[in-house]
Amino acid sequence: MINLIRDIVSGIGLFIAGISMLVIQVLGLFLHLYTIILAYGIGGLFAAFISFIAPFFSQLYWIYYFKKLEGLWINSFSFIVLLYVGLVIVLYVIVFLSGLGAAISQTDKDKE
Repeated sequence: MINLIRDIVSGIGLFIAGISMLVIQVLGLFLHLYTIILAYGIGGLFAAFISFIAPFFSQLYWIYYFKKLEGLWINSFSFIVLLYVGLVIVLYVIVFLSGLGAAISQTDKDKE
């Protein structure tokens, strides 16, 4: 009976980790697409292409661009990027804890 409970806990932990990783990837894709659309609207096709091939650096560039434009570090685009980064950190902690829980439950199972 205890092995069944450990298997369930392990499965739930791995499920949560998998869903969290999926959410990180999907939201990252949406942020990247948003950056490309924003770059196209402001800088044209060349800016969109550069943003497409260099997502991390282009997001830093556009944060700096809007900082210069609006005079504020926290603006609409940087807020979205910071929100994504914060969510990624939280989800990676959830992935780590879920994986740790699954590993511990399997390690306890292997000792029996």
